[in-house]
Amino acid sequence: MKTFDGVYKLLNPNIKVGEKIKARYRTDKKFRRKYIKRAKARHARLYFSNAEYKRKMLNYCSWSLYGHGIEVKEKMVEEQKGKCFICNKFFLNSKDTHMDHNHQTNKPRKVLCTSCNLRLDRVEENKKCKFDIAPYLKYIELFN
Repeated sequence: MKTFDGVYKLLNPNIKVGEKIKARYRTDKKFRRKYIKRAKARHARLYFSNAEYKRKMLNYCSWSLYGHGIEVKEKMVEEQKGKCFICNKFFLNSKDTHMDHNHQTNKPRKVLCTSCNLRLDRVEENKKCKFDIAPYLKYIELFN
């Protein structure tokens, strides 16, 4: 709470430390900026140094965006024997894998490499350029 002289003080000393920080975060812009900066730095440090934390964050993002965890993607990669469904090239690493999904239902279709995923996006925007992914487009039509 703000006192008459503009200094931020909590009038109730029985409030827990976490609640004091939350109150200061809500009211003090300078504190909020520093807090966010430290939190982002901590997240980056953990993300790049701790494999378990990175996996947990990737799983959280996958659940929040698509409604399924990274286990589903890993299982599909295993079923496809580590290859892209369209071009049959082996995936270079986990960053090269992209889960193709139905944008209305978020239901996963297949795992594609980066280049095929980009080509598929272009085809969905412009029906004229169909490259070598016509069989996959038929697969999508059958199973949607």
